[in-house]
Amino acid sequence: MYALDIVCKLLLYYEDFFSIPYPLKKLDIFAVPELRVLAMENWGLIMVRQKLVVYNPHMNSLRERRVVTDVLAHEVAHMWFGNLVTMRWWNDLWLNEGFATMMAPKAADHAENSTLRTTQYFTADVALKALSSDQHLRTTQPISLKKNSDRVHGQDSRILYNKGATVLRMVESTIGVNVFRRGLNPYLLKFAYSNADKNDFLASFALIFDESECREDAFVPSNFTVSDFIDSWIYQPGFPLLEVHRTTEHFEISQTIFDADGNTVFANLQWKVPIFLGRGDKRSIIWLRENETVMLHDENRPFLIDIDAHGYYRVLYDGETWNDII
Repeated sequence: MYALDIVCKLLLYYEDFFSIPYPLKKLDIFAVPELRVLAMENWGLIMVRQKLVVYNPHMNSLRERRVVTDVLAHEVAHMWFGNLVTMRWWNDLWLNEGFATMMAPKAADHAENSTLRTTQYFTADVALKALSSDQHLRTTQPISLKKNSDRVHGQDSRILYNKGATVLRMVESTIGVNVFRRGLNPYLLKFAYSNADKNDFLASFALIFDESECREDAFVPSNFTVSDFIDSWIYQPGFPLLEVHRTTEHFEISQTIFDADGNTVFANLQWKVPIFLGRGDKRSIIWLRENETVMLHDENRPFLIDIDAHGYYRVLYDGETWNDII
């Protein structure tokens, strides 16, 4: 059966990725004909909507195969991130679901030997859906709510899952893939069979990141902390619009909140923004802090911001710059 074969491969992938063996003696996959959600990650017993389990590669489409693999990869990730270590309170649900959503395409590509190239769909399947929901400030919300908030049970899953995943991928791209991965193991070991929160999660990265060889690999300033960087992204609604303007001497990059509805209530919100610059094959990161403007000098050739779609923001170029790009 396709689903069973994939789950076995996913287990091996996550055991290697986290450097922690699957802690239970077995993992059952239970097909439920009328399950309200696609799947549920009970520890040791993943419940899956029946049509996903009975997938037949000779009858179903490649797109359906990708959905099956991605859903199963998401649920298996929860065996460690959500079950082995569980959030302390519902305000950190974004961390559990965002992490599983971010990891699923990586695990799916590994299990399928990259046949599906699921990671290439992350921007369309995850990031753009989050941006679409988050651009309407009258209805959106931060991905992390205050404890005991009366909105805990009414949170938008597109914000929790998709924005959470995109923000975490932005963190991974900023501090480096190796640093991000190395920070997961001590976190999972320290809080195994117990509860943790966002601060516990970020503290594990701080320990790894402070090692000199890690700091040298990342495009971050010397006084950088992961917690200081991520707070504005999880406690504020919406996302920034980066505006690029060319002068006679340099380029200026500033930020304002993106609001499709023109609401001025949140007009003063600002973020610590990692600007991913691309020119040809070269990549670099510069930082745009709250209420500041970044100036780029000697930029005679066209450049693109966030060419690999690792940031959680939109970009607006002035007319002259955009004409040079296209």
